[in-house]
Amino acid sequence: MKIELKIFFLATISFSCVKPGFPVKNHLTDERKFYLGRLSTETFQKKISDVFRLNSYGIDEYHNSNTDSKIISKWKINYIEDDDSTFVEYKTRFMIIGLIDNSTYSRNNSFQYECFLEVENYSFINGSYIQEYDSEFIRNEINIIKDSLANYLTSREL
Repeated sequence: MKIELKIFFLATISFSCVKPGFPVKNHLTDERKFYLGRLSTETFQKKISDVFRLNSYGIDEYHNSNTDSKIISKWKINYIEDDDSTFVEYKTRFMIIGLIDNSTYSRNNSFQYECFLEVENYSFINGSYIQEYDSEFIRNEINIIKDSLANYLTSREL
């Protein structure tokens, strides 16, 4: 139990030291997880849902727990012409994870969230889906979502 609390504490500190928009470095998701910034409770669900919809990503799921909130987009299928003039199918979805910062509690039950963007992207190659994060297409999709959210998020740096 004590070891788990120490690991959680260290993970929390490492996430809050990352600059907005930069990949979170860990052994599982280097190119798939990005720190975005902070959002208040009253704008978390509405603004993220708006950004997803404006970029043609419908909302698939909302998850709320006592430590975080998550918004998961529906899968979006894109057919992109590659260098060989053949079409490649990309299957992409985004997840926003908002970790609740309990130190920001206010009287109207409002919290601040430390927000992270996670992406899942697959390309259909040789009859099966393969995880793929190096294409220009997915880098552009990630940047579009990050840039769209930038207007609503604040950096932890003061």
